[in-house]
Formats: sequence, C-alpha cells, structure tokens
Amino acid sequence: MAIAPVNKFVNIAVPVVPGKQKLYEVPTGTSALLLYLQVANVGIGVTYPKVTFSQQRTQRSTGNSNDTRVIKDVEIPPNDAAVLVDGRLVLEKTPLVLDKIFIEGTQQQVGIITNVSYDEPSGIATVFTKNTHSFKAGDPICLSGIHFDCSGSTGITTNVFPNPQQSFIVDNVEGTVGASKTFSTVVGTSKGYPHVYNVAQHYFARGKANAIEIVSSSGYTGYTKITPTTQNAGSPLTVYNPTTGVLTIEKASHGFSNGNLIRIADSGIRFTCAKDTHGSNHDYPRATDPYSGKLLEVFNATTNTFDVQVGKANDGTVGIHTFVSAVNNCVSKVNERFQVYNAVYNGDDVAQTISPTKSFSVTNATYAPTTSGGNLVLTIGTHTLGVGDNIRIKPNSLAFKCTMDGNTTTKTYPRSGKDPAYGTELAITAKTATTITVDAGQTSLTTHNAVAGSGSETTTYDPNTGLMRVNIGSHSLKVGTSVKLGNDSFTFSCGYNGASGGAAQKTYPRSGDPARDTAVNIEAVTANTITLQVGPAGVNTGAHAYVSGGTVVSGGNYTHTWAGGTSIKAVTTGGYTLASGELDLEIGSHSLQNSDKILIALDSIGFTCTMDNRATEHFYPRITDPAAKSELTLTRQGSTRIRVNVGKSLSGGYVAPLEMELIASILENSTS
Repeated sequence: MAIAPVNKFVNIAVPVVPGKQKLYEVPTGTSALLLYLQVANVGIGVTYPKVTFSQQRTQRSTGNSNDTRVIKDVEIPPNDAAVLVDGRLVLEKTPLVLDKIFIEGTQQQVGIITNVSYDEPSGIATVFTKNTHSFKAGDPICLSGIHFDCSGSTGITTNVFPNPQQSFIVDNVEGTVGASKTFSTVVGTSKGYPHVYNVAQHYFARGKANAIEIVSSSGYTGYTKITPTTQNAGSPLTVYNPTTGVLTIEKASHGFSNGNLIRIADSGIRFTCAKDTHGSNHDYPRATDPYSGKLLEVFNATTNTFDVQVGKANDGTVGIHTFVSAVNNCVSKVNERFQVYNAVYNGDDVAQTISPTKSFSVTNATYAPTTSGGNLVLTIGTHTLGVGDNIRIKPNSLAFKCTMDGNTTTKTYPRSGKDPAYGTELAITAKTATTITVDAGQTSLTTHNAVAGSGSETTTYDPNTGLMRVNIGSHSLKVGTSVKLGNDSFTFSCGYNGASGGAAQKTYPRSGDPARDTAVNIEAVTANTITLQVGPAGVNTGAHAYVSGGTVVSGGNYTHTWAGGTSIKAVTTGGYTLASGELDLEIGSHSLQNSDKILIALDSIGFTCTMDNRATEHFYPRITDPAAKSELTLTRQGSTRIRVNVGKSLSGGYVAPLEMELIASILENSTS
C-alpha cells in the first residue's frame, strides 16, 4: 500500500542580523516550496538598511557549493517592507544536491563583541564591545555569532548563539550612554548548564596560489633586496612616467631579469613632481596606492635598469617625477613561494589548544603544592587516558581558593608567565576511572630576607600610594603572584607627631595593617626587588625610611580548595597548542629554519568563522591586519609546517540596533 506524501507548512520569523545568516535547509526526505518572504524595516528613526537574498546549492558528492543571488542589496525605506519572494521557489534535498537559503543584512552601527559573561541562573548576559556603543536601556538590539562551549546532560557541546536567531532588549548600560563599552540584556535562563565564551573560531577553507613568500632564509638564497640609486647625479635613471604608469628603477648590476617578480616597500622611493614645481618630497608607494604590497613583473631589463608597471597617475597636473632618494633595500625580488594546504589560528589572548583530539570538563580538583611528581588530581569523568599520556590544561580554567589569604579570593590557573603548567604538555602520572593526576609544579616554601639595597633597588615605602619596594636579592618571583610578609619584621623610621631617634622606629606589618597575615600581590619586579601594594599610611604621610629587617615568604604548602564548579573543556589531548596570535601553516616539504622570515600575500588564506556561523569565506591578511605586508619571523614545526605570530583578534560576535525583521512561509513535502 502506497503512503501519500505528507505536506507541512513552516513559518520563519527572525530578525535580520549583520552578515550572512542561514534561514532554512531542506530536511532529509523532503522537497520544499518557498511561498513568501518579506523583510520589514522596524528600525528606530530614519534608517535605510539593505538585504540580499540568495539560494545555495551544494553538490553532495563533492561538497562544492554555488550561491545564486535571487535579489541583491534591496534598500528598505523607514516604516516600509520589501517582498523578496511571492510565488514558488523550489528547494530540494536529493542524493545529489542540497539547497539552503540565506539572507544578508547591511546596516549602520554594527559593533564587534569582545566578550560575553553569561549568568545562566538569571539569564543575564553582560556584553563587552570593541568600541563604544550608543545603546541605552530599553533599546531593541540583535546579537549574532557568539561562540560558547556549554555542558549538560548530553555532554559538552559547542554552539553559536543566538540559536534560533531572535532580538533582545538592552537591560542596563554600564557607565555613560555613548561612552560605554558594556551593556547587559536578558537572553533567557539555562540553569545548570554553564557557558564559556570563546573568541571567534576560525576554520581553514582554502589558500590562494603562492600565498607564502620567503623573505630571508639561510636555506634559500635566491631572495634579493636592492636600493634604487642613480649613476648620473644630474640625470637620474630612476624615474616614473605618470602617463604610462611605468616606473624605471636604476641599480648598477642589479641582476634582475624579465619576468622576475618584485615588491616595493611602502614609502620606499622618494620623488618630487611638477605639480608643485618640485617644491616638496613625496614617498611612494603610499599604503593607499593600488600597487602597494603587490607583486610587480619586471620587463625591459638592462644591466643597470628595469621597468615595472605601477599604474597611471590619473592626474594630468602631476607632470614629471624626479628621483630624490630611496630607503635601503626597499625593492625585493621574490624568492621561492609556497602554497598553504592547512592553517590553524589562535586569536585568543592566551594560549589555546585548537582542534583537540579529546576534551574533558573538570568538576573537581585537588592540589598539593609541595608534592613532587603528581600533585594535581583532576576529576574529568569516565575516560580512557593512560599513565604516560600527555594532556594540556586550558589557561585560567582551574579555580581555587587557598589559605594563604584566608580563602578570601578565587584565583584561576594556570596563569601566563607564572605557572609551569601554562601552555605545556603534562604527562599523566596516575589515574582512576574518573580522575587523572599530573605534576603541575611545586611551590616550595621560601623565605627571602630584605636588605637596604642601593641605587634604584633600595627598600622603600611610599605612604601616599601604599607601594613598598623590597630588595630581597636575586630572585625568580613574577608579577601577579603573591607573597606574605613576616609580621612586625620590617622596621621603618618616620617622624609622625614629632618622633625622633628610637621613638620614630616602628615595625610592620602591625596588627590591623592590611598586609598582615594575608597574601600580597606582586605589582612589579627587578632582578633584586619586588614591589607590593601594602596600603597607604593614612594621615601619616611623612617620609618613611627603611631601617632594618623584613622577611618575605613565597610558596608554601597552603591548602587549596576547588572553587571552579564545572570547568568546560579544561583538559585536552592532541590538537595544536598555539600561543596568542599564532598561525600554524601546512606548506608542504620545506627547508625553512627557526628565525627565517616570510611574508603572507594579502587576502591569500581563506577561513570560515563563527562570526557568521561559517556561512562565508574571509581572506587574510586584510590590509588593516597587523600581518599585512609585514616580514614575519617563523618557528619550524617539522618538515612540512611553520608557525608565525600574526596578532590576536578578540572579535567574537556582532551587535547592532534592531532594524529588520523577516517572515517567510515554506511548504514542505515529504518524499519518503
């Protein structure tokens, strides 16, 4: 007996957010008809947003996709709407093809999110933005592309929020409206499911041809740099023709040949020109010139000169350009270049493990500071890890209180520049069915004796600021770690109330002083000193002179109590562990070595990212990125990979005023 097809109507009602957003994907065993789609301008005030509507068809056998724009950049006037589809647009999912539909909005006042703190019991999200925003309480807004890890009964999941897309209302603005970079909004509760914010995650899509160029290397000697000069002081041969766009470069015995590729450093060549009767100097190429940072092909090469095309001046008044001077080695002949086959990037401001093989959440931990060989026990749930396997701990993911400050503050570990476990593989020394044990480093109790010191390393106390500099001799203590001061161990002299001689000498920290019997944070260090905030002296602001004594205690077997709740994805295995801003590149077989330098061609490495839920490809470095046109020092990562630092990117989502809302009707027809 045949089963009749089942029809079902689907309604889509969502805000249109900045960037490209997926509206609908045809489910398995279904064909669909898009019957109607409308976008309305609901913005406050006079706004003219635009939308583009497209259908994407993916060939399921190859994964290749093609976007067809149904309508492009439709401007929607205030208090109006645009009907984008009013009929029948057929959408399919067959063994051969898969159809999706997308909307892409363009509007004003789009902001970049740099952090989100989400309190799941209350449903309040505190949002931090890269630049100041103009929101005030009660404003409707839309959020998109916010990447969270969360845990629950189904295990660890990674999601891009909001999902499904929706609009929100600004609940509170911190600081002054128009100058604030923070606001809060109620996004809904998820009690018992902690969420951890991540910066935007990047996924390699593809590399353009010859993306990596060698700048300097002991293993590749074809790279050459020259400085344009003149052999004829009265008639230089380095000259630019603004009518043809040809730049002739002179350098005796330059060694360049027709077909070679060169690059000219920005502001590398200085000319005067007839436009101002040669009254001022002008440096080229400017960063805004079309050939800035681009590869130029050599032609008309002679022994001492060659030509390149840099574009016409498009200004009939500029006239003759006369060569003045050139920056040393501003013209570079391109050496060997490489393709990029894979790229992994960490845009966070701390080290991260990207694409780990396994991830585990930590629900409890114990730490024995003075135990050697296995002092950190992590409860990670059921696992198959073994003794000798290596793990990494996510920076600042383990939260403890400790008796050093009377359990008054919560501190997170491992910390950058302070803890030996930061960004480092740790071998498992013991395990149970639900725990692993690693050696996270000891903190042995050490007593440092203060001395008077000399020069810029004397022991001093500023009663106005509360800063005390202590000379303890050579040490390895670090900023951000804590020490304790011996009670009444420091003797200072001050003339408070006219005291002098022995009567002016007093010991510190006394009973009641803020630095007594508690942890004191190190604010600054030199080779022999540490600077501590021990609190101002109040009314006693006269000079305090160090007399003698003083003990500073670091480390110690303080009891640590777990305060981290559930720390999501705190433990990882495998993957790439990258420092902040690092980019790991798979370039095929090479002979590059540590400290060699490369240049990444502009817009040559393509990624998708969570900012638009991986809907589009974006190519880097952009002209505004720190790595654009920059020589990057590399570290060798084996015979096929290299690693460079291109700078961090704390972007992690979009926020904008709510300006557009969409409604669509779809008829689904079951084909199975």
